[in-house]
Amino acid sequence: MESCEKEAMVMPWIDLKKLQAMHGGGRNSQYFNVHGNRSFRQKEEEQEQRNHHHHRDTHQSKYSDPSVLERWSHQPPDYKRPHSLQRILVTVPETFPPTNTKVEHHDYFEKWKTFDKEAFEDESGDELKELLKRAVRKAKFFLHPDKLPNDLTENQREVFETLWNVIQDAEAKLLK
Repeated sequence: MESCEKEAMVMPWIDLKKLQAMHGGGRNSQYFNVHGNRSFRQKEEEQEQRNHHHHRDTHQSKYSDPSVLERWSHQPPDYKRPHSLQRILVTVPETFPPTNTKVEHHDYFEKWKTFDKEAFEDESGDELKELLKRAVRKAKFFLHPDKLPNDLTENQREVFETLWNVIQDAEAKLLK
C-alpha cells in the first residue's frame, strides 16, 4: 500500500505528452506550446479578431452614429489612424449623449469620471506609461460588460462595447 502511495505522489497529475498522444495532439500544436499556454500565433489571431470586431463596431454600426465614434477614435482626414491613448481617455464623454444623438440617455453615462488632459501633459516616459495604465484600468472597470447596468438599450450597449474595444486596442499598442 505504501508503494502505491509513493507512486501516486511521484507521478504528475496530467502527463501532457500522453494526453497529446491519446487525443491527436490535444490542443492544436500550432496554438499551444509544450506547457499548454497560448502561442504567439494564437495571440496574433486573437488580436486580429478583436481588430476586426473593432472595425465592424466603428464602421458598420446600425445603432450608434459611426461618424461620432470614428471622429472620436481616429484621426482626420481619412479616420484610419487611431488617436493616442491619452486623447481617447480624455474625450470618452464625446461619445455619450447628447453629443452622440443616436444613443439614448442613461444615468450610467453620468457616472463616468472624466480624465483631465493636463494630468497627462506633465508626465513623460515611464511615469506617463504608469499613469496611462492606471487610467485604462479605471476606464475598463467602468466599461466592463459585467459591470454595465442590465437595462441598457442595444444602442447604449454597443457604444460601451466600442469604447471597450478601442481602449483595449490603444492599450495594447502602448504596451508593445
